This record gives sequence, C-alpha cells and structure tokens, in this order.
Amino acid sequence: MRNNLRVHQQISYFSHTHIYRVGWSRLSALPLRLARVMYMTVLGVVLAVAALVVLVSGSLAWTRRLPGNPYIGIRVPEVRKSQEVWQSAHLVAGPLWTIGGVAMLMGSMLFIKGSGWLYAVAALAVIAGVMLVSVGANVGARAASLIDAQQDVEDAAESTCCSSGNNPAPAVDVDAMRRAAHSADNTSDS
Repeated sequence: MRNNLRVHQQISYFSHTHIYRVGWSRLSALPLRLARVMYMTVLGVVLAVAALVVLVSGSLAWTRRLPGNPYIGIRVPEVRKSQEVWQSAHLVAGPLWTIGGVAMLMGSMLFIKGSGWLYAVAALAVIAGVMLVSVGANVGARAASLIDAQQDVEDAAESTCCSSGNNPAPAVDVDAMRRAAHSADNTSDS
C-alpha cells in the first residue's frame, strides 16, 4: 500500500510537471496565437482596402476617367494647370498605380491567409506595391513638368516672334537685295 501511494505521488508529480511544462505553455500561447492571427487579419483587411483604392485610382487614371480633385491623384502645381496636363500626367502614372495596387492586394491576401515565411513575402509585395505607386506618381509629375515646360516655350514663342499674331510681314525690297548681292560678288572678284 505504501508503495502504491509512493507510485501515485510520483505519477501525480510527473504528470503535474508535464502539464505545467507542456500544457500551460501551450495554453498560455493560445491568446498570443489568437492575437497574432487577429492582428494579421486586421492588417490584411486594411491593406486590401488601401490596395483597392490604389487599384481603382490607377484604373481610372489609365483610362483618363479620373476627375480633377484635391484628394486622389498627383498633387503638384504643374498637374493642376489644365485638364489636358492632368489627364496626360495621370495617363502616364495609371499603369504603374494599377500594377502597384495588384501587388498590394496580393500582399494583403498573404497577410490574411499566410503564416511564417509568407508574412515576409507579403511584406515584400506590399512594399513593392507602394514603391510602384511612388514611381508612378514621380513619372506622372515629370511628364506634367515636361508638358508644362513645352507649353511655356510655345507661349513664349508665340508672343515674341514677329510672325505671330496679326502683325503684317515686313516688306522686303527684292531689287535692293539683288543689287547688294551683285555688288558683293563683283568686289570679291577684283
């Protein structure tokens, strides 16, 4: 009987220790795992919403349907000078924004369903998407700057050229030019 009690105490001790070492660590990690899953799900949903905004904006810009507004689009002074410049700048930026939106959407889906190394792939996809949006905005702003500079050159050429506007062409005395050319030819021979 005494041996039975001792065996029972040892089994109780070891099972208690085993539960403490293995069971409680798994149970205590459960809220952490649940929190991680919830955090990644919320992060994935927020990134998916942002990706859809970028994707729709890029599609509208690419098809020249993005209306001029102060919230979505390239926000530099050159772009806002005319509707033509706005449309051209966003036409250039639109494809990159669309591809960036797709990359961000893929990354957000990996955040929602992924685990382990897929989180790193998801983060890289989101970073690549943000970089594509940034490059698209930069290229669009540069295009707007070039279009604006070209329009400034054309406006300056129209205002300073003597043949612009309603000014009559200057009168040229063709006979006087012929006499001057003939006299210049005769003086060079002698």
